[in-house]
Amino acid sequence: MAYTVVWFKRDLRVHDHAPLAHAAAHGPVLCLYVLEPSLWAQPDSALQHYQFLRESLRDLAQQLRSCGARLQLAVGETPEVLARLYALQPFARLVSHEETGNGATYARDLAVARWCRRQGVAWQEWPQHGVVRRLPSREQWHGLWQAHMQAPCLPPPLPASLRSVCLPWRDTWPAPETMGLSDAHDPPQRQRGGRAPGQQVLHDFLHARAAFYRGGISSPLTAPTACSRLSPYLALGCLGMREAVQATQQRQVQLKLQDAQQAAHVRQAFLAQFGQHGGGGDVGVPLRTALMRRVREDGRRYAVNLVIGQRVIAAQRGGAGSETGCELHGLSPDEKGLLFKPHTGFLDSEPSLSAVLCGWHEEPGWPCCHRLS
Repeated sequence: MAYTVVWFKRDLRVHDHAPLAHAAAHGPVLCLYVLEPSLWAQPDSALQHYQFLRESLRDLAQQLRSCGARLQLAVGETPEVLARLYALQPFARLVSHEETGNGATYARDLAVARWCRRQGVAWQEWPQHGVVRRLPSREQWHGLWQAHMQAPCLPPPLPASLRSVCLPWRDTWPAPETMGLSDAHDPPQRQRGGRAPGQQVLHDFLHARAAFYRGGISSPLTAPTACSRLSPYLALGCLGMREAVQATQQRQVQLKLQDAQQAAHVRQAFLAQFGQHGGGGDVGVPLRTALMRRVREDGRRYAVNLVIGQRVIAAQRGGAGSETGCELHGLSPDEKGLLFKPHTGFLDSEPSLSAVLCGWHEEPGWPCCHRLS
Protein backbone atom coordinates (compact mmCIF):
# COMPACT_ATOMS: atom_id res chain seq x y z
CA MET A 1 0.00 0.00 0.00
CA ALA A 2 1.39 3.40 -1.01
CA TYR A 3 1.53 5.88 1.85
CA THR A 4 3.41 8.99 2.96
CA VAL A 5 5.45 9.35 6.15
CA VAL A 6 4.74 12.66 7.91
CA TRP A 7 7.80 13.31 10.05
CA PHE A 8 6.93 15.53 13.02
CA LYS A 9 9.84 17.41 14.57
CA ARG A 10 9.36 20.96 15.86
CA ASP A 11 5.83 21.27 14.48
CA LEU A 12 3.68 19.46 17.05
CA ARG A 13 0.24 20.53 15.83
CA VAL A 14 -2.25 19.78 13.06
CA HIS A 15 -3.24 23.44 12.47
CA ASP A 16 -1.40 25.24 9.67
CA HIS A 17 0.64 22.11 8.96
CA ALA A 18 1.52 22.07 5.26
CA PRO A 19 3.26 18.64 5.18
CA LEU A 20 0.29 16.92 6.82
CA ALA A 21 -2.22 18.65 4.54
CA HIS A 22 -0.15 17.76 1.46
CA ALA A 23 0.28 14.13 2.50
CA ALA A 24 -3.41 13.72 3.36
CA ALA A 25 -4.35 14.91 -0.12
CA HIS A 26 -2.30 12.08 -1.65
CA GLY A 27 -3.55 9.12 0.38
CA PRO A 28 -2.80 7.30 3.65
CA VAL A 29 -0.35 8.84 6.12
CA LEU A 30 1.95 7.52 8.82
CA CYS A 31 2.40 10.26 11.43
CA LEU A 32 5.83 9.65 12.93
CA TYR A 33 7.81 11.17 15.79
CA VAL A 34 11.33 9.85 16.37
CA LEU A 35 12.81 10.19 19.85
CA GLU A 36 16.54 10.37 19.11
CA PRO A 37 19.00 9.48 21.91
CA SER A 38 21.87 11.38 20.25
CA LEU A 39 19.93 14.65 20.38
CA TRP A 40 19.04 14.24 24.04
CA ALA A 41 22.68 13.61 24.84
CA GLN A 42 23.53 17.14 23.66
CA PRO A 43 24.54 19.70 26.31
CA ASP A 44 21.57 21.95 25.49
CA SER A 45 19.01 19.30 26.49
CA ALA A 46 17.49 19.01 29.96
CA LEU A 47 14.81 17.09 31.83
CA GLN A 48 12.35 19.98 31.66
CA HIS A 49 12.64 19.96 27.84
CA TYR A 50 12.02 16.22 27.84
CA GLN A 51 8.90 16.50 29.98
CA PHE A 52 7.58 19.48 28.01
CA LEU A 53 8.04 17.47 24.82
CA ARG A 54 6.17 14.49 26.26
CA GLU A 55 3.23 16.70 27.23
CA SER A 56 3.22 18.29 23.79
CA LEU A 57 3.24 14.88 22.07
CA ARG A 58 0.28 13.75 24.16
CA ASP A 59 -1.60 16.83 23.02
CA LEU A 60 -0.61 16.18 19.39
CA ALA A 61 -1.80 12.57 19.69
CA GLN A 62 -5.22 13.82 20.77
CA GLN A 63 -5.36 16.24 17.86
CA LEU A 64 -4.49 13.48 15.39
CA ARG A 65 -7.03 11.07 16.87
CA SER A 66 -9.77 13.63 16.25
CA CYS A 67 -8.68 13.66 12.60
CA GLY A 68 -8.67 9.85 12.32
CA ALA A 69 -4.92 9.18 12.67
CA ARG A 70 -2.60 7.84 15.36
CA LEU A 71 0.74 9.32 16.31
CA GLN A 72 3.51 6.72 15.97
CA LEU A 73 6.50 6.87 18.33
CA ALA A 74 9.85 5.38 17.36
CA VAL A 75 12.96 5.42 19.56
CA GLY A 76 16.30 5.52 17.77
CA GLU A 77 18.29 7.53 15.26
CA THR A 78 16.11 8.75 12.40
CA PRO A 79 18.10 7.26 9.47
CA GLU A 80 18.04 3.83 11.15
CA VAL A 81 14.32 4.14 12.00
CA LEU A 82 13.47 5.04 8.40
CA ALA A 83 15.60 2.20 7.10
CA ARG A 84 13.86 -0.30 9.39
CA LEU A 85 10.44 0.99 8.39
CA TYR A 86 11.33 0.92 4.69
CA ALA A 87 12.50 -2.68 4.94
CA LEU A 88 9.29 -3.82 6.64
CA GLN A 89 6.77 -1.47 5.02
CA PRO A 90 8.18 0.41 2.00
CA PHE A 91 7.11 3.99 1.35
CA ALA A 92 7.89 6.38 -1.48
CA ARG A 93 7.53 9.80 0.13
CA LEU A 94 8.69 11.58 3.28
CA VAL A 95 7.37 15.04 4.18
CA SER A 96 8.28 17.41 7.01
CA HIS A 97 8.81 21.00 8.01
CA GLU A 98 12.26 22.51 7.82
CA GLU A 99 13.89 22.51 11.24
CA THR A 100 16.15 25.18 12.68
CA GLY A 101 18.05 23.42 15.44
CA ASN A 102 21.65 22.85 16.45
CA GLY A 103 24.63 21.15 14.83
CA ALA A 104 23.35 17.71 15.79
CA THR A 105 19.97 18.19 14.08
CA TYR A 106 21.70 19.61 11.00
CA ALA A 107 23.98 16.56 10.75
CA ARG A 108 20.95 14.31 11.27
CA ASP A 109 19.09 16.01 8.41
CA LEU A 110 22.08 15.55 6.12
CA ALA A 111 22.14 11.83 6.99
CA VAL A 112 18.39 11.53 6.30
CA ALA A 113 18.85 13.27 2.94
CA ARG A 114 21.63 10.82 1.98
CA TRP A 115 19.46 7.85 2.94
CA CYS A 116 16.51 9.17 0.91
CA ARG A 117 18.70 9.61 -2.17
CA ARG A 118 20.06 6.09 -1.89
CA GLN A 119 16.58 4.57 -1.54
CA GLY A 120 14.88 6.79 -4.08
CA VAL A 121 12.52 8.23 -1.47
CA ALA A 122 11.30 11.76 -2.23
CA TRP A 123 11.75 14.02 0.79
CA GLN A 124 9.86 17.32 0.63
CA GLU A 125 10.21 20.06 3.25
CA TRP A 126 8.18 23.22 3.94
CA PRO A 127 9.34 26.36 5.78
CA GLN A 128 7.45 27.38 8.91
CA HIS A 129 9.52 30.17 10.53
CA GLY A 130 11.41 33.25 9.40
CA VAL A 131 14.53 31.33 8.38
CA VAL A 132 14.97 31.21 4.60
CA ARG A 133 17.41 28.56 3.42
CA ARG A 134 19.92 29.14 0.63
CA LEU A 135 19.06 32.84 0.43
CA PRO A 136 21.41 34.55 -2.06
CA SER A 137 20.95 38.01 -0.53
CA ARG A 138 19.61 39.40 2.73
CA GLU A 139 17.80 42.08 0.74
CA GLN A 140 15.20 39.49 -0.26
CA TRP A 141 14.54 38.23 3.27
CA HIS A 142 11.99 40.79 4.44
CA GLY A 143 9.75 40.35 1.42
CA LEU A 144 9.87 36.57 1.71
CA TRP A 145 9.12 36.73 5.44
CA GLN A 146 6.15 39.01 4.89
CA ALA A 147 4.80 36.81 2.10
CA HIS A 148 5.04 33.72 4.29
CA MET A 149 3.53 35.31 7.40
CA GLN A 150 0.65 36.93 5.54
CA ALA A 151 -0.35 33.78 3.66
CA PRO A 152 -3.56 32.20 5.00
CA CYS A 153 -3.12 29.64 7.78
CA LEU A 154 -4.06 26.14 6.70
CA PRO A 155 -7.05 24.62 8.52
CA PRO A 156 -6.62 21.33 10.38
CA PRO A 157 -7.81 18.13 8.69
CA LEU A 158 -11.50 17.47 9.03
CA PRO A 159 -12.61 15.08 11.78
CA ALA A 160 -11.96 11.43 10.90
CA SER A 161 -10.66 12.45 7.47
CA LEU A 162 -7.15 10.98 7.66
CA ARG A 163 -6.36 7.44 6.54
CA SER A 164 -3.83 6.28 9.07
CA VAL A 165 -0.96 3.81 8.77
CA CYS A 166 0.79 2.35 11.84
CA LEU A 167 4.37 1.30 12.51
CA PRO A 168 4.98 -2.46 12.20
CA TRP A 169 6.50 -2.39 15.69
CA ARG A 170 5.77 -0.62 18.98
CA ASP A 171 8.17 1.46 21.08
CA THR A 172 7.44 2.79 24.56
CA TRP A 173 8.44 6.12 26.05
CA PRO A 174 11.86 5.67 27.68
CA ALA A 175 12.78 6.89 31.14
CA PRO A 176 14.82 10.10 31.16
CA GLU A 177 17.87 8.33 32.58
CA THR A 178 18.09 6.06 29.55
CA MET A 179 18.30 9.16 27.33
CA GLY A 180 21.27 10.56 29.22
CA LEU A 181 19.26 13.08 31.23
CA SER A 182 20.98 12.66 34.58
CA ASP A 183 19.80 16.03 35.95
CA ALA A 184 16.61 15.16 37.82
CA HIS A 185 15.48 18.75 38.29
CA ASP A 186 12.14 19.59 36.66
CA PRO A 187 11.04 23.10 37.72
CA PRO A 188 7.72 22.67 39.55
CA GLN A 189 6.29 25.91 38.15
CA ARG A 190 7.41 25.49 34.56
CA GLN A 191 4.93 25.89 31.73
CA ARG A 192 3.12 22.78 30.55
CA GLY A 193 3.45 21.56 27.00
CA GLY A 194 0.79 21.21 24.35
CA ARG A 195 -1.23 23.28 21.94
CA ALA A 196 -4.12 23.92 24.32
CA PRO A 197 -1.91 25.56 27.00
CA GLY A 198 -0.11 27.47 24.26
CA GLN A 199 -3.35 28.90 22.90
CA GLN A 200 -4.34 30.00 26.39
CA VAL A 201 -0.99 31.75 26.91
CA LEU A 202 -1.30 33.51 23.53
CA HIS A 203 -4.85 34.69 24.28
CA ASP A 204 -3.90 35.86 27.77
CA PHE A 205 -0.93 37.82 26.42
CA LEU A 206 -2.79 39.54 23.58
CA HIS A 207 -5.87 40.42 25.65
CA ALA A 208 -4.30 41.29 29.02
CA ARG A 209 -0.55 41.07 29.63
CA ALA A 210 0.62 42.79 26.43
CA ALA A 211 -0.52 46.13 27.86
CA PHE A 212 2.35 45.90 30.38
CA TYR A 213 4.97 44.46 28.02
CA ARG A 214 6.94 47.58 27.09
CA GLY A 215 7.77 48.66 30.62
CA GLY A 216 7.30 45.42 32.50
CA ILE A 217 9.76 43.40 30.42
CA SER A 218 12.67 45.45 31.86
CA SER A 219 12.06 44.60 35.51
CA PRO A 220 12.81 41.24 37.16
CA LEU A 221 9.71 41.76 39.29
CA THR A 222 7.26 42.18 36.42
CA ALA A 223 9.00 40.43 33.51
CA PRO A 224 7.67 36.92 34.34
CA THR A 225 4.11 38.10 33.68
CA ALA A 226 4.74 40.97 31.26
CA CYS A 227 6.63 38.83 28.75
CA SER A 228 4.71 36.79 26.20
CA ARG A 229 5.79 33.36 27.58
CA LEU A 230 5.24 31.95 24.07
CA SER A 231 8.81 30.80 23.42
CA PRO A 232 8.49 27.09 24.34
CA TYR A 233 5.27 26.73 22.34
CA LEU A 234 6.87 28.33 19.29
CA ALA A 235 10.09 26.33 19.76
CA LEU A 236 8.26 22.98 19.53
CA GLY A 237 5.66 24.22 17.06
CA CYS A 238 2.66 23.74 19.35
CA LEU A 239 1.78 27.15 17.94
CA GLY A 240 2.81 28.15 14.45
CA MET A 241 4.81 31.34 13.97
CA ARG A 242 2.43 32.49 11.25
CA GLU A 243 -0.52 31.78 13.52
CA ALA A 244 0.98 33.92 16.31
CA VAL A 245 1.87 36.77 13.95
CA GLN A 246 -1.60 36.92 12.42
CA ALA A 247 -3.30 36.70 15.84
CA THR A 248 -1.17 39.64 16.99
CA GLN A 249 -2.03 41.69 13.91
CA GLN A 250 -5.73 40.97 14.34
CA ARG A 251 -5.55 42.05 17.97
CA GLN A 252 -3.84 45.29 16.96
CA VAL A 253 -6.70 46.06 14.58
CA GLN A 254 -9.23 45.36 17.34
CA LEU A 255 -7.40 47.66 19.76
CA LYS A 256 -7.26 50.51 17.24
CA LEU A 257 -10.98 50.17 16.65
CA GLN A 258 -11.63 50.14 20.39
CA ASP A 259 -9.46 53.24 20.84
CA ALA A 260 -11.42 55.07 18.14
CA GLN A 261 -14.72 54.04 19.70
CA GLN A 262 -13.52 55.09 23.16
CA ALA A 263 -12.38 58.49 21.85
CA ALA A 264 -15.77 59.05 20.23
CA HIS A 265 -17.50 58.03 23.46
CA VAL A 266 -15.38 60.44 25.54
CA ARG A 267 -16.10 63.29 23.14
CA GLN A 268 -19.83 62.61 23.20
CA ALA A 269 -19.80 62.42 26.99
CA PHE A 270 -17.91 65.71 27.20
CA LEU A 271 -20.35 67.49 24.94
CA ALA A 272 -23.30 65.97 26.75
CA GLN A 273 -21.99 67.18 30.10
CA PHE A 274 -20.90 70.68 29.15
CA GLY A 275 -23.37 71.41 26.37
CA GLN A 276 -22.82 71.89 22.65
CA HIS A 277 -22.77 75.39 21.22
CA GLY A 278 -22.87 76.35 17.55
CA GLY A 279 -19.72 76.04 15.57
CA GLY A 280 -20.88 74.45 12.32
CA GLY A 281 -18.11 72.24 10.98
CA ASP A 282 -15.45 73.50 13.41
CA VAL A 283 -15.39 70.96 16.20
CA GLY A 284 -13.13 73.24 18.24
CA VAL A 285 -15.80 75.89 18.72
CA PRO A 286 -18.21 73.87 20.90
CA LEU A 287 -15.36 72.33 22.88
CA ARG A 288 -13.67 75.66 23.45
CA THR A 289 -16.93 77.37 24.36
CA ALA A 290 -17.80 74.60 26.81
CA LEU A 291 -14.33 74.84 28.35
CA MET A 292 -14.57 78.56 28.89
CA ARG A 293 -18.00 78.20 30.44
CA ARG A 294 -16.69 75.54 32.84
CA VAL A 295 -13.77 77.76 33.86
CA ARG A 296 -16.13 80.64 34.67
CA GLU A 297 -18.36 78.31 36.68
CA ASP A 298 -15.90 76.52 38.97
CA GLY A 299 -12.63 78.44 38.63
CA ARG A 300 -10.54 75.27 38.31
CA ARG A 301 -7.33 74.83 36.30
CA TYR A 302 -7.26 72.06 33.68
CA ALA A 303 -4.82 70.55 31.22
CA VAL A 304 -6.90 70.61 28.05
CA ASN A 305 -6.65 70.21 24.32
CA LEU A 306 -8.24 73.11 22.44
CA VAL A 307 -9.29 71.67 19.11
CA ILE A 308 -9.41 74.42 16.52
CA GLY A 309 -10.19 73.13 13.07
CA GLN A 310 -7.65 70.37 12.51
CA ARG A 311 -4.96 71.92 14.72
CA VAL A 312 -4.52 70.85 18.33
CA ILE A 313 -3.07 73.44 20.71
CA ALA A 314 -1.93 71.98 24.02
CA ALA A 315 -2.77 74.47 26.76
CA GLN A 316 -2.07 74.22 30.44
CA ARG A 317 -3.95 76.91 32.30
CA GLY A 318 -2.59 78.25 35.55
CA GLY A 319 -0.03 80.85 34.53
CA ALA A 320 -0.08 84.52 33.81
CA GLY A 321 1.53 87.03 31.55
CA SER A 322 1.68 88.37 28.05
CA GLU A 323 1.03 86.64 24.76
CA THR A 324 4.53 87.30 23.46
CA GLY A 325 5.65 84.43 21.24
CA CYS A 326 2.34 82.60 21.57
CA GLU A 327 -0.01 81.43 18.84
CA LEU A 328 -3.61 81.66 19.98
CA HIS A 329 -5.50 80.61 16.88
CA GLY A 330 -9.23 81.03 17.12
CA LEU A 331 -9.45 82.33 20.69
CA SER A 332 -11.59 85.37 21.35
CA PRO A 333 -10.13 88.30 23.33
CA ASP A 334 -12.30 87.28 26.28
CA GLU A 335 -10.97 83.70 26.17
CA LYS A 336 -7.38 84.90 25.87
CA GLY A 337 -7.81 87.16 28.82
CA LEU A 338 -9.22 84.38 30.95
CA LEU A 339 -6.46 81.93 30.05
CA PHE A 340 -3.72 84.43 30.85
CA LYS A 341 -5.34 86.28 33.75
CA PRO A 342 -2.71 86.49 36.50
CA HIS A 343 -3.77 83.60 38.74
CA THR A 344 -6.89 85.26 39.98
CA GLY A 345 -8.98 83.43 37.41
CA PHE A 346 -8.23 79.98 38.80
CA LEU A 347 -8.93 78.54 42.21
CA ASP A 348 -6.21 75.89 41.97
CA SER A 349 -3.44 78.00 40.43
CA GLU A 350 0.20 77.61 41.43
CA PRO A 351 2.86 80.35 41.21
CA SER A 352 5.32 77.94 39.59
CA LEU A 353 3.15 77.31 36.57
CA SER A 354 3.13 79.36 33.40
CA ALA A 355 0.60 79.01 30.65
CA VAL A 356 2.34 78.39 27.38
CA LEU A 357 0.80 77.72 23.99
CA CYS A 358 3.07 76.43 21.21
CA GLY A 359 6.04 78.67 21.97
CA TRP A 360 8.00 80.53 24.61
CA HIS A 361 6.41 82.46 27.45
CA GLU A 362 8.45 84.73 29.67
CA GLU A 363 7.15 87.13 32.30
CA PRO A 364 9.37 89.28 34.51
CA GLY A 365 9.26 88.21 38.10
CA TRP A 366 8.04 84.66 37.48
CA PRO A 367 10.29 81.83 38.68
CA CYS A 368 10.18 79.69 35.54
CA CYS A 369 9.49 79.61 31.86
CA HIS A 370 8.37 76.58 29.90
CA ARG A 371 8.27 75.40 26.37
CA LEU A 372 5.63 72.95 25.18
CA SER A 373 6.27 71.27 21.86
